[in-house]
Amino acid sequence: MWQIISAYLGVIILIVGLLVFAQVVLEKKPQINIWKLILLIIIISIFHTVLQLNFSGTIKSTVMCIINIIFFKYVFSISYKKSIFLTIIYMIVLLIPDLIEIFFITKVLNLSMDFCFNSLSGTLISNTAVCLMFLGITFLMKNHLRYLINAEIDNNKKIIILSSLTLISILIFFYQLGQQYRENKNIIIFLIIILFLISMLGSLIRQIIINNKIKNDYDNLLEFMTTYEEEIENQRTLRHETKNEFLAIRAKICDKEKESEIINYIDEILGDTYSVKSEKYAKFGYLPANGIKGLCYFKVQKAEELGINVSINISKKIKKSTVFDLDLKQQREFAKILGVFIDNAIEASAESKDKELGIEAYSNLENEFRMIISNTYNNAIDEEKIGKENFTTKGKNRGHGLLLVNEIVKNNTIFETKRNIKNDIYSQTIIVKKS
Repeated sequence: MWQIISAYLGVIILIVGLLVFAQVVLEKKPQINIWKLILLIIIISIFHTVLQLNFSGTIKSTVMCIINIIFFKYVFSISYKKSIFLTIIYMIVLLIPDLIEIFFITKVLNLSMDFCFNSLSGTLISNTAVCLMFLGITFLMKNHLRYLINAEIDNNKKIIILSSLTLISILIFFYQLGQQYRENKNIIIFLIIILFLISMLGSLIRQIIINNKIKNDYDNLLEFMTTYEEEIENQRTLRHETKNEFLAIRAKICDKEKESEIINYIDEILGDTYSVKSEKYAKFGYLPANGIKGLCYFKVQKAEELGINVSINISKKIKKSTVFDLDLKQQREFAKILGVFIDNAIEASAESKDKELGIEAYSNLENEFRMIISNTYNNAIDEEKIGKENFTTKGKNRGHGLLLVNEIVKNNTIFETKRNIKNDIYSQTIIVKKS
Protein backbone atom coordinates (compact mmCIF):
# COMPACT_ATOMS: atom_id res chain seq x y z
CA MET A 1 0.00 0.00 0.00
CA TRP A 2 2.80 2.38 0.96
CA GLN A 3 4.47 1.65 -2.39
CA ILE A 4 1.37 2.84 -4.25
CA ILE A 5 1.05 5.98 -2.07
CA SER A 6 4.76 6.76 -2.45
CA ALA A 7 4.57 6.29 -6.21
CA TYR A 8 1.46 8.50 -6.45
CA LEU A 9 3.01 11.31 -4.37
CA GLY A 10 6.20 11.04 -6.42
CA VAL A 11 4.21 11.36 -9.66
CA ILE A 12 2.44 14.48 -8.33
CA ILE A 13 5.89 16.00 -7.68
CA LEU A 14 6.90 15.27 -11.30
CA ILE A 15 3.64 16.71 -12.67
CA VAL A 16 4.21 19.90 -10.67
CA GLY A 17 7.75 19.99 -12.13
CA LEU A 18 6.22 19.49 -15.58
CA LEU A 19 3.92 22.46 -14.99
CA VAL A 20 6.75 24.71 -13.78
CA PHE A 21 8.90 23.63 -16.75
CA ALA A 22 6.16 24.65 -19.21
CA GLN A 23 5.62 28.00 -17.46
CA VAL A 24 9.34 28.81 -17.57
CA VAL A 25 9.87 27.76 -21.20
CA LEU A 26 6.64 29.21 -22.60
CA GLU A 27 6.80 32.31 -20.34
CA LYS A 28 3.08 31.84 -19.92
CA LYS A 29 0.74 31.18 -17.01
CA PRO A 30 -1.90 28.40 -17.09
CA GLN A 31 -4.98 29.46 -19.03
CA ILE A 32 -7.43 27.59 -16.75
CA ASN A 33 -8.55 28.42 -13.21
CA ILE A 34 -6.72 26.98 -10.19
CA TRP A 35 -9.39 24.43 -9.24
CA LYS A 36 -9.52 22.92 -12.72
CA LEU A 37 -5.71 22.80 -12.71
CA ILE A 38 -5.58 20.99 -9.34
CA LEU A 39 -8.24 18.49 -10.48
CA LEU A 40 -6.35 17.88 -13.73
CA ILE A 41 -3.07 17.29 -11.87
CA ILE A 42 -4.77 14.73 -9.59
CA ILE A 43 -6.33 12.85 -12.53
CA ILE A 44 -3.15 12.84 -14.61
CA SER A 45 -1.14 11.70 -11.59
CA ILE A 46 -3.44 8.69 -11.26
CA PHE A 47 -2.89 7.74 -14.90
CA HIS A 48 0.89 8.16 -14.55
CA THR A 49 0.94 6.05 -11.39
CA VAL A 50 -0.99 3.23 -13.04
CA LEU A 51 1.42 3.32 -15.97
CA GLN A 52 4.46 3.36 -13.70
CA LEU A 53 3.32 0.39 -11.63
CA ASN A 54 2.03 -1.78 -14.47
CA PHE A 55 4.09 -0.96 -17.56
CA SER A 56 7.72 -0.39 -18.48
CA GLY A 57 9.93 0.53 -21.39
CA THR A 58 9.00 2.62 -24.41
CA ILE A 59 5.27 1.76 -24.14
CA LYS A 60 5.07 3.50 -20.78
CA SER A 61 7.07 6.51 -22.01
CA THR A 62 5.00 6.83 -25.22
CA VAL A 63 1.67 6.89 -23.34
CA MET A 64 3.09 9.39 -20.83
CA CYS A 65 4.18 11.60 -23.72
CA ILE A 66 0.66 11.55 -25.17
CA ILE A 67 -0.80 12.52 -21.77
CA ASN A 68 1.73 15.35 -21.43
CA ILE A 69 0.92 16.65 -24.94
CA ILE A 70 -2.78 16.86 -24.05
CA PHE A 71 -1.89 18.47 -20.70
CA PHE A 72 0.22 21.22 -22.35
CA LYS A 73 -2.40 21.82 -25.03
CA TYR A 74 -5.29 22.19 -22.59
CA VAL A 75 -3.57 24.05 -19.74
CA PHE A 76 -1.61 26.60 -21.82
CA SER A 77 -3.88 26.86 -24.91
CA ILE A 78 -1.06 26.23 -27.39
CA SER A 79 -1.09 24.41 -30.72
CA TYR A 80 -0.60 20.66 -30.91
CA LYS A 81 2.64 21.21 -32.85
CA LYS A 82 4.12 23.35 -30.11
CA SER A 83 2.76 20.98 -27.46
CA ILE A 84 4.42 17.97 -29.13
CA PHE A 85 7.70 19.84 -29.51
CA LEU A 86 7.57 21.00 -25.88
CA THR A 87 6.96 17.41 -24.71
CA ILE A 88 9.94 16.15 -26.73
CA ILE A 89 12.19 18.81 -25.17
CA TYR A 90 10.83 17.92 -21.71
CA MET A 91 11.55 14.21 -22.13
CA ILE A 92 15.09 14.82 -23.40
CA VAL A 93 15.95 17.24 -20.58
CA LEU A 94 14.44 14.81 -18.02
CA LEU A 95 16.96 12.15 -19.10
CA ILE A 96 19.80 14.20 -17.60
CA PRO A 97 18.69 14.04 -13.91
CA ASP A 98 17.66 10.40 -14.40
CA LEU A 99 21.19 9.49 -15.48
CA ILE A 100 22.71 11.59 -12.69
CA GLU A 101 20.52 9.83 -10.10
CA ILE A 102 21.46 6.34 -11.33
CA PHE A 103 25.17 7.20 -11.29
CA PHE A 104 24.99 8.78 -7.81
CA ILE A 105 23.13 5.87 -6.23
CA THR A 106 25.29 3.12 -7.72
CA LYS A 107 28.73 4.75 -7.83
CA VAL A 108 28.72 7.24 -4.97
CA LEU A 109 26.42 5.52 -2.45
CA ASN A 110 27.54 2.05 -3.65
CA LEU A 111 23.99 0.68 -3.57
CA SER A 112 22.98 -2.21 -5.80
CA MET A 113 21.27 -1.82 -9.14
CA ASP A 114 18.37 -3.99 -7.96
CA PHE A 115 17.75 -1.59 -5.08
CA CYS A 116 17.92 1.36 -7.46
CA PHE A 117 15.43 -0.02 -9.99
CA ASN A 118 13.15 -2.14 -7.78
CA SER A 119 12.96 -0.21 -4.52
CA LEU A 120 13.92 3.43 -5.11
CA SER A 121 12.92 4.22 -8.70
CA GLY A 122 9.59 6.08 -8.95
CA THR A 123 9.26 6.69 -5.19
CA LEU A 124 8.60 10.01 -3.49
CA ILE A 125 12.29 10.47 -2.54
CA SER A 126 13.57 9.54 -5.98
CA ASN A 127 11.09 11.69 -7.90
CA THR A 128 11.66 14.66 -5.59
CA ALA A 129 15.42 14.51 -6.20
CA VAL A 130 14.94 14.12 -9.95
CA CYS A 131 12.42 16.97 -10.04
CA LEU A 132 14.72 19.35 -8.16
CA MET A 133 17.62 18.57 -10.50
CA PHE A 134 15.32 18.85 -13.51
CA LEU A 135 14.04 22.29 -12.49
CA GLY A 136 17.59 23.44 -11.79
CA ILE A 137 18.64 22.40 -15.31
CA THR A 138 15.52 24.08 -16.74
CA PHE A 139 16.32 27.41 -15.11
CA LEU A 140 19.96 27.20 -16.21
CA MET A 141 18.96 26.44 -19.81
CA LYS A 142 15.79 28.55 -19.94
CA ASN A 143 17.07 31.00 -22.58
CA HIS A 144 18.14 28.18 -24.92
CA LEU A 145 14.87 26.30 -24.36
CA ARG A 146 12.80 29.41 -25.01
CA TYR A 147 14.77 30.04 -28.19
CA LEU A 148 13.94 26.53 -29.42
CA ILE A 149 10.25 26.57 -28.57
CA ASN A 150 9.58 30.14 -29.78
CA ALA A 151 11.51 29.94 -33.07
CA GLU A 152 9.19 30.23 -36.07
CA ILE A 153 10.19 27.26 -38.21
CA ASP A 154 8.57 26.98 -41.64
CA ASN A 155 8.95 23.22 -41.90
CA ASN A 156 8.15 22.43 -38.25
CA LYS A 157 6.26 19.28 -39.30
CA LYS A 158 9.56 17.85 -40.45
CA ILE A 159 11.21 18.89 -37.18
CA ILE A 160 8.45 17.29 -35.09
CA ILE A 161 8.64 14.01 -37.02
CA LEU A 162 12.42 13.85 -36.80
CA SER A 163 12.35 14.89 -33.14
CA SER A 164 9.78 12.22 -32.32
CA LEU A 165 11.77 9.49 -34.06
CA THR A 166 14.94 10.67 -32.33
CA LEU A 167 13.20 10.68 -28.94
CA ILE A 168 11.91 7.13 -29.47
CA SER A 169 15.44 6.02 -30.39
CA ILE A 170 16.88 7.76 -27.32
CA LEU A 171 14.32 6.12 -25.02
CA ILE A 172 15.04 2.67 -26.48
CA PHE A 173 18.77 3.14 -25.89
CA PHE A 174 18.07 4.63 -22.44
CA TYR A 175 16.16 1.53 -21.31
CA GLN A 176 18.83 -0.68 -22.86
CA LEU A 177 21.41 1.32 -20.93
CA GLY A 178 19.50 0.71 -17.69
CA GLN A 179 19.32 -3.02 -18.41
CA GLN A 180 23.02 -3.24 -19.21
CA TYR A 181 23.86 -1.12 -16.16
CA ARG A 182 21.77 -3.41 -13.95
CA GLU A 183 23.75 -6.39 -15.21
CA ASN A 184 27.04 -4.53 -14.67
CA LYS A 185 27.86 -4.61 -18.37
CA ASN A 186 29.59 -1.95 -20.44
CA ILE A 187 27.25 1.04 -20.92
CA ILE A 188 29.68 3.49 -22.55
CA ILE A 189 28.47 2.71 -26.07
CA PHE A 190 24.85 3.39 -25.06
CA LEU A 191 25.81 6.72 -23.47
CA ILE A 192 27.72 7.71 -26.61
CA ILE A 193 24.77 6.83 -28.85
CA ILE A 194 22.33 8.80 -26.67
CA LEU A 195 24.60 11.86 -26.60
CA PHE A 196 25.16 11.57 -30.35
CA LEU A 197 21.41 11.45 -31.08
CA ILE A 198 20.73 14.44 -28.83
CA SER A 199 23.55 16.47 -30.39
CA MET A 200 22.42 15.60 -33.93
CA LEU A 201 18.86 16.65 -33.17
CA GLY A 202 20.05 19.90 -31.60
CA SER A 203 22.29 20.63 -34.59
CA LEU A 204 19.45 19.97 -37.04
CA ILE A 205 17.02 22.25 -35.19
CA ARG A 206 19.66 24.98 -34.89
CA GLN A 207 20.49 24.83 -38.60
CA ILE A 208 16.84 25.03 -39.65
CA ILE A 209 16.27 28.01 -37.33
CA ILE A 210 19.31 29.78 -38.83
CA ASN A 211 18.09 29.07 -42.38
CA ASN A 212 14.64 30.33 -41.46
CA LYS A 213 16.11 33.55 -40.05
CA ILE A 214 18.09 34.15 -43.24
CA LYS A 215 14.95 33.56 -45.31
CA ASN A 216 12.99 36.07 -43.22
CA ASP A 217 15.81 38.63 -43.50
CA TYR A 218 15.81 38.41 -47.28
CA ASP A 219 12.01 38.44 -47.44
CA ASN A 220 11.99 41.67 -45.40
CA LEU A 221 14.76 43.15 -47.53
CA LEU A 222 12.93 42.26 -50.74
CA GLU A 223 9.74 43.85 -49.41
CA PHE A 224 11.69 47.01 -48.60
CA MET A 225 13.30 47.05 -52.04
CA THR A 226 9.94 46.61 -53.77
CA THR A 227 8.61 49.62 -51.87
CA TYR A 228 11.76 51.54 -52.74
CA GLU A 229 11.32 50.79 -56.45
CA GLU A 230 7.75 52.02 -56.32
CA GLU A 231 9.02 55.20 -54.71
CA ILE A 232 11.60 55.63 -57.49
CA GLU A 233 8.88 55.26 -60.10
CA ASN A 234 6.78 57.83 -58.24
CA GLN A 235 9.72 60.24 -58.27
CA ARG A 236 10.15 59.78 -62.01
CA THR A 237 6.52 60.73 -62.45
CA LEU A 238 7.07 63.70 -60.14
CA ARG A 239 10.05 64.91 -62.18
CA HIS A 240 7.97 64.68 -65.34
CA GLU A 241 5.28 66.75 -63.68
CA THR A 242 7.91 69.23 -62.47
CA LYS A 243 9.09 69.70 -66.05
CA ASN A 244 5.56 70.63 -67.01
CA GLU A 245 5.45 73.04 -64.09
CA PHE A 246 8.56 74.81 -65.36
CA LEU A 247 6.92 75.15 -68.75
CA ALA A 248 3.97 76.70 -66.95
CA ILE A 249 6.33 79.14 -65.15
CA ARG A 250 7.88 80.10 -68.47
CA ALA A 251 4.44 80.82 -69.85
CA LYS A 252 3.57 82.96 -66.79
CA ILE A 253 6.72 85.00 -67.27
CA CYS A 254 5.99 85.44 -70.98
CA ASP A 255 2.46 86.55 -70.07
CA LYS A 256 3.99 89.09 -67.63
CA GLU A 257 2.03 87.90 -64.61
CA LYS A 258 2.71 89.53 -61.23
CA GLU A 259 6.07 88.64 -59.69
CA SER A 260 4.49 87.65 -56.34
CA GLU A 261 2.17 85.15 -58.07
CA ILE A 262 5.09 83.55 -59.92
CA ILE A 263 7.18 83.29 -56.70
CA ASN A 264 4.29 81.61 -54.84
CA TYR A 265 3.86 79.17 -57.71
CA ILE A 266 7.60 78.28 -57.61
CA ASP A 267 7.50 77.82 -53.82
CA GLU A 268 4.75 75.23 -54.22
CA ILE A 269 6.88 73.30 -56.70
CA LEU A 270 9.98 73.42 -54.49
CA GLY A 271 8.02 71.83 -51.67
CA ASP A 272 7.80 68.60 -53.74
CA THR A 273 11.40 68.52 -54.98
CA TYR A 274 13.29 65.26 -54.47
CA SER A 275 16.47 63.93 -56.07
CA VAL A 276 17.88 60.43 -56.57
CA LYS A 277 20.97 59.03 -58.20
CA SER A 278 19.01 57.96 -61.25
CA GLU A 279 22.09 57.53 -63.42
CA LYS A 280 23.43 54.78 -61.14
CA TYR A 281 20.01 53.17 -60.74
CA ALA A 282 19.56 53.16 -64.52
CA LYS A 283 22.32 50.54 -64.84
CA PHE A 284 19.83 48.02 -63.48
CA GLY A 285 16.99 49.37 -65.59
CA TYR A 286 16.60 46.20 -67.65
CA LEU A 287 16.00 44.02 -64.58
CA PRO A 288 12.37 43.35 -63.58
CA ALA A 289 10.89 45.87 -61.15
CA ASN A 290 9.77 43.22 -58.65
CA GLY A 291 12.32 43.89 -55.93
CA ILE A 292 15.29 42.34 -57.75
CA LYS A 293 16.31 45.64 -59.33
CA GLY A 294 16.06 47.43 -55.99
CA LEU A 295 18.02 44.66 -54.24
CA CYS A 296 20.92 45.04 -56.68
CA TYR A 297 20.85 48.84 -56.36
CA PHE A 298 20.86 48.64 -52.57
CA LYS A 299 23.73 46.12 -52.45
CA VAL A 300 25.86 48.11 -54.92
CA GLN A 301 25.50 51.21 -52.76
CA LYS A 302 26.63 49.18 -49.76
CA ALA A 303 29.65 47.85 -51.69
CA GLU A 304 30.74 51.30 -52.85
CA GLU A 305 30.50 52.62 -49.29
CA LEU A 306 33.07 49.95 -48.36
CA GLY A 307 35.45 51.22 -51.04
CA ILE A 308 34.77 48.38 -53.51
CA ASN A 309 35.07 49.08 -57.21
CA VAL A 310 31.81 47.77 -58.75
CA SER A 311 31.43 46.93 -62.43
CA ILE A 312 27.94 46.44 -63.85
CA ASN A 313 26.99 45.00 -67.21
CA ILE A 314 23.29 44.25 -67.76
CA SER A 315 22.25 43.19 -71.25
CA LYS A 316 19.13 44.71 -72.77
CA LYS A 317 18.20 41.26 -74.10
CA ILE A 318 17.22 40.00 -70.63
CA LYS A 319 13.86 41.77 -71.08
CA LYS A 320 12.70 38.66 -72.97
CA SER A 321 14.35 36.17 -70.60
CA THR A 322 12.96 33.73 -68.06
CA VAL A 323 13.55 36.05 -65.10
CA PHE A 324 10.43 37.98 -66.12
CA ASP A 325 8.34 34.78 -65.97
CA LEU A 326 8.88 34.10 -62.26
CA ASP A 327 5.85 34.03 -60.00
CA LEU A 328 5.85 35.77 -56.61
CA LYS A 329 7.25 32.80 -54.68
CA GLN A 330 9.97 32.22 -57.27
CA GLN A 331 10.87 35.92 -57.22
CA ARG A 332 11.43 35.71 -53.48
CA GLU A 333 13.52 32.55 -53.78
CA PHE A 334 15.60 34.13 -56.56
CA ALA A 335 16.14 37.24 -54.43
CA LYS A 336 17.35 35.09 -51.51
CA ILE A 337 19.92 33.36 -53.75
CA LEU A 338 21.01 36.67 -55.24
CA GLY A 339 21.22 38.32 -51.81
CA VAL A 340 23.43 35.54 -50.42
CA PHE A 341 25.77 35.62 -53.43
CA ILE A 342 26.13 39.41 -53.43
CA ASP A 343 26.59 39.57 -49.64
CA ASN A 344 29.33 36.93 -49.83
CA ALA A 345 30.96 38.72 -52.76
CA ILE A 346 30.91 42.08 -50.96
CA GLU A 347 32.44 40.67 -47.80
CA ALA A 348 35.13 38.71 -49.64
CA SER A 349 36.09 41.58 -51.98
CA ALA A 350 36.14 44.08 -49.10
CA GLU A 351 38.81 41.97 -47.40
CA SER A 352 40.80 41.45 -50.62
CA LYS A 353 43.64 43.57 -51.91
CA ASP A 354 42.05 44.65 -55.21
CA LYS A 355 38.49 45.15 -53.89
CA GLU A 356 36.76 44.31 -57.18
CA LEU A 357 33.14 43.24 -57.62
CA GLY A 358 31.31 42.55 -60.87
CA ILE A 359 27.64 41.98 -61.69
CA GLU A 360 26.74 40.75 -65.15
CA ALA A 361 23.37 39.63 -66.53
CA TYR A 362 22.50 38.26 -69.96
CA SER A 363 20.34 35.64 -71.67
CA ASN A 364 21.33 32.77 -73.96
CA LEU A 365 19.78 31.76 -77.27
CA GLU A 366 16.94 30.02 -75.42
CA ASN A 367 16.24 33.20 -73.42
CA GLU A 368 17.38 31.60 -70.16
CA PHE A 369 18.43 34.30 -67.73
CA ARG A 370 21.94 34.18 -66.28
CA MET A 371 23.49 36.47 -63.69
CA ILE A 372 27.15 36.28 -62.70
CA ILE A 373 28.51 37.79 -59.48
CA SER A 374 32.31 37.90 -59.45
CA ASN A 375 34.70 39.14 -56.79
CA THR A 376 38.33 39.16 -55.73
CA TYR A 377 39.28 37.34 -52.55
CA ASN A 378 42.22 36.64 -50.25
CA ASN A 379 41.61 33.28 -48.58
CA ALA A 380 42.41 29.93 -50.11
CA ILE A 381 39.27 28.00 -51.14
CA ASP A 382 38.61 24.28 -50.95
CA GLU A 383 35.97 23.78 -53.67
CA GLU A 384 34.83 20.43 -52.25
CA LYS A 385 33.75 22.05 -48.98
CA ILE A 386 31.80 24.95 -50.50
CA GLY A 387 28.12 24.82 -49.55
CA LYS A 388 28.63 22.23 -46.83
CA GLU A 389 27.68 22.88 -43.23
CA ASN A 390 29.55 25.76 -41.60
CA PHE A 391 32.12 26.04 -44.41
CA THR A 392 32.96 29.53 -45.58
CA THR A 393 35.97 31.56 -46.66
CA LYS A 394 34.91 34.25 -44.19
CA GLY A 395 35.52 32.61 -40.80
CA LYS A 396 33.93 30.32 -38.21
CA ASN A 397 30.16 29.82 -38.20
CA ARG A 398 29.63 32.02 -41.25
CA GLY A 399 28.72 29.55 -44.03
CA HIS A 400 24.97 29.30 -43.50
CA GLY A 401 24.01 31.41 -46.55
CA LEU A 402 25.28 28.86 -49.07
CA LEU A 403 23.42 26.10 -47.21
CA LEU A 404 20.26 28.14 -47.69
CA VAL A 405 21.03 28.50 -51.41
CA ASN A 406 21.53 24.74 -51.74
CA GLU A 407 18.19 24.11 -50.06
CA ILE A 408 16.36 26.58 -52.34
CA VAL A 409 17.92 25.16 -55.52
CA LYS A 410 17.14 21.60 -54.39
CA ASN A 411 13.47 22.49 -53.96
CA ASN A 412 13.14 24.64 -57.12
CA THR A 413 14.10 22.92 -60.36
CA ILE A 414 13.81 26.21 -62.24
CA PHE A 415 17.01 27.49 -60.58
CA GLU A 416 20.57 26.33 -61.10
CA THR A 417 23.81 27.68 -59.64
CA LYS A 418 27.38 27.31 -60.79
CA ARG A 419 30.72 28.51 -59.48
CA ASN A 420 34.04 29.17 -61.10
CA ILE A 421 37.42 30.08 -59.64
CA LYS A 422 39.98 31.47 -62.05
CA ASN A 423 42.88 33.96 -61.77
CA ASP A 424 41.98 34.90 -58.17
CA ILE A 425 38.41 35.71 -59.20
CA TYR A 426 35.55 33.82 -57.56
CA SER A 427 32.36 33.75 -59.63
CA GLN A 428 28.85 32.54 -58.83
CA THR A 429 26.27 32.12 -61.60
CA ILE A 430 22.50 32.02 -61.12
CA ILE A 431 20.54 30.44 -63.96
CA VAL A 432 16.78 30.72 -64.34
CA LYS A 433 15.79 27.82 -66.57
CA LYS A 434 12.66 27.43 -68.60
CA SER A 435 9.84 25.87 -66.60
